Amino acid sequence: MTSLSSLLGGSATSAVIIVLDNSASMALDDEGRPRFEAATRAAEKILDELREGDSVALVLTGGPVLPEQGKLFHTHETVREMLGKSRVSYERADLAAKLQQARRLLSESDAPNKEIYVITDNQAISWDGLKSETDVWLGSSLCHPTPSFAVNTDREFCR
Repeated sequence: MTSLSSLLGGSATSAVIIVLDNSASMALDDEGRPRFEAATRAAEKILDELREGDSVALVLTGGPVLPEQGKLFHTHETVREMLGKSRVSYERADLAAKLQQARRLLSESDAPNKEIYVITDNQAISWDGLKSETDVWLGSSLCHPTPSFAVNTDREFCR
């Protein structure tokens, strides 16, 4: 990926939702590194690519809900602080429910560019509850499709 701005349409503002898997499986190590650590680094890289004027929200898949969670912020530092507070939960990730939450958040935004990033270790059980794969990637619950990107934590996130 070269940069988010090239994907999101140049100088137009964007609303970005980061769905971060913090389920129990994210506590496992891959090549000596916890999956959750790799996931938070991937989220930080996404934040690094955002521009002034872009809004961003963090949605965790489980555990105690942070007070700021699930709200779009123009101050990216707020989401960075949330990342620092987030921990692995011992709950199962319900990605279907979290994608619906992300879509609802984006439907309330007037930003011309809307993106959902799902950062997960891709456990099959986390995707239970989806009507179809097409619904996930095309955003069938919105009038306009919402591009979604899945970042698998067993691979390095790169530009």
